Amino acid sequence: MYLRRTVVLALTLCGAAFASAQGIYSPSQYQKFSDGPLSFVDYSGGYSHLENFEDGAFNAPGVIGSGGAVLSPGVQTDSVDEDDGILNGLGSAGHSYYVSGNKVEFTFDKSVLGWLPTHAGFAWTDVGFSDLVLGFDQVLFEAFDGAGVSIGTSGWLLVGDGNTTGETAEDIFFGANHAAGIAKISLTSKFSTDWEVDHLQYGYQPVPEPASLAVLTLGALGLLRRRKKS
Repeated sequence: MYLRRTVVLALTLCGAAFASAQGIYSPSQYQKFSDGPLSFVDYSGGYSHLENFEDGAFNAPGVIGSGGAVLSPGVQTDSVDEDDGILNGLGSAGHSYYVSGNKVEFTFDKSVLGWLPTHAGFAWTDVGFSDLVLGFDQVLFEAFDGAGVSIGTSGWLLVGDGNTTGETAEDIFFGANHAAGIAKISLTSKFSTDWEVDHLQYGYQPVPEPASLAVLTLGALGLLRRRKKS
């Protein structure tokens, strides 16, 4: 029994060096970067990027966006709350990525990045005209690996607050992690072609080489055995 517990704990310690459970994050309320699960990822030895569109352009390296364009500040713009420098429940003073179709996709270019992200996501911020009810929609998030195989989905989730202006309380973060790499993330609208997203974020967290994992495992086992003897 002790050996079994030792092995389990050793593997747990080793697993802390890279992403744990693979798949889709649960959708969560989002007003600032630190609200999202990707803000807790340790990218030591890797890379991370946040595209908030606040320079008025979509210029995130190694990413191709489809189905949208950068929207400037305005009454009906819904940027992430923190982007105007103050958390006040309004996003009309920031920029967002406006979607004029039923789907937005962000595809990662391995030839540019040198790797595929192990973590990726973005925030849904608002919907305008909708066949459901004005200011409400249902959306489906999905992530794909390098072979185009679905990593998982989240939805159809009811989103919106009935307002078409810049309120931020309804903003939702969608994301995924996958140690083998994420090639594309997408969000599909069921009822609208008039909606926004923001805070595209992605990063690469290196997975230790097999030899490094073996060293970590042996080290953890040795530490636990010394503790047992003491």
